[in-house]
Amino acid sequence: MIFDSSMATARNRFAHAGGQIKEAYENSDLATGEQVTPTDLVDALEQLLEILERNPVDDPTEAMREEGETAKIGNHVMNFLQDLGVYSDRLELPETTKELQEVAIAVAMWLASWEAPIRTIDMVVNGLGQLANDTGDREELRRILEMMERTAEYAGPEIKADLETTNPYRAWRILLLNTAIVAVRAQYLEGVRRSFERLKRGLPEDAEAFFAEAANQAEEGDYDPEVVELVRSYTAGDQ
Repeated sequence: MIFDSSMATARNRFAHAGGQIKEAYENSDLATGEQVTPTDLVDALEQLLEILERNPVDDPTEAMREEGETAKIGNHVMNFLQDLGVYSDRLELPETTKELQEVAIAVAMWLASWEAPIRTIDMVVNGLGQLANDTGDREELRRILEMMERTAEYAGPEIKADLETTNPYRAWRILLLNTAIVAVRAQYLEGVRRSFERLKRGLPEDAEAFFAEAANQAEEGDYDPEVVELVRSYTAGDQ
């Protein structure tokens, strides 16, 4: 099923996830110290997600038209989701964490629709990677690829600067690699070209080894000849 990134669906997902977290937290002995509690975060996010739903890019309220407002509110939501995700993990709720990641994807697409920077991408990258792992359908993979590319396009400048190069698990690196993998799996030629070129620019130290492995996988798998040829061309230095 094609992933629905609408804010209406995101709010429904969050209603379920938030309820699960509240219940688990109330029945736990989880210590939060002086920090905001999971219940506080759930309550705040419910209100903020409602604001996002009421403000699509084609019909916003007057307040949302103020410069910088969309980036500020959207990234507040991202930060709160990140914090809530930590609590979800501590409460050992993997399915709830997955739902929160799917909400984060919708928020990222909302920010991208406003052409606003996405300053926190970890949950988005994890969520999109999980969606890709769960399907082999080309149409679904192309939809996931589209969302990955929009995340890469609108990731904040501090993320694109990629200063944390010693960490192989950094979200920006994983996003660029996953985007290229999904493009090949979708057998979408233009997507392969875009993602491979992005990989060459953004991760030159990883590109050569990635292209070689991708070519091996394409040659051994059930891929269209045009896809195999295109992927192989990057190992030969033709691109």
